[in-house]
This record gives sequence, C-alpha cells and structure tokens, in this order.
Amino acid sequence: MLEVLVSTNIGRMPKQHAWIEILIGHAVSVEEVDERRVRRWDAPDQRASRTFGDQWHDEQRSIVLIVPSTVARVERNVVINQEHPGFRKLRATKPKPVIWDERLFQ
Repeated sequence: MLEVLVSTNIGRMPKQHAWIEILIGHAVSVEEVDERRVRRWDAPDQRASRTFGDQWHDEQRSIVLIVPSTVARVERNVVINQEHPGFRKLRATKPKPVIWDERLFQ
C-alpha cells in the first residue's frame, strides 16, 4: 500500500481501491532477489530494478518474484508474471475495499 501511495502521488485519499490476497501454494515457482544482487537496485531512475524485472519476466524464470521495497526498506514486494505458463496455479480471494487512514493525507 505504501508503494501505491508513492507511485500515485495524488496527495489525497484514493477512492475505490481494493485488495486481494494471493494464495501461493508449494507447487508455485518463486524467486527472491536481494538488493545486494542487483547493483543500484534502489536508484531513483529505477533502471537497474526495471532491467532485472524485465529480464525475469521475459525469461519466465518463475511465476512469483519477491523484491525489496525501496519505499519501506524492511518490506518486500511480490511481482507476479501473468504470462508464465504456471500462472493458473495461483488463487486469489474476492476483492475487499482498502480502508485508508485519513492521517496519511493531512
């Protein structure tokens, strides 16, 4: 959710945002990248992280890629390759509304 706030930069509470929980079973291929593995992962131009992500996507190395968050340095983000042949192995819950704390927008 922090990534959404940083990326949208709208300065007000978003309307009609929803979230889903993705259920990742044991049969799902997952790759995790450490920021030390990709030089300049957190550079503002995002060149290194995008290049890595594009290559991961094109090579279809896994269905799921876990990456470091540049917004909250202790968090991870999950990227899902919807074009991977195993994508159908994932399951998702029904969408639920995001309840934003208004203090974030004061």
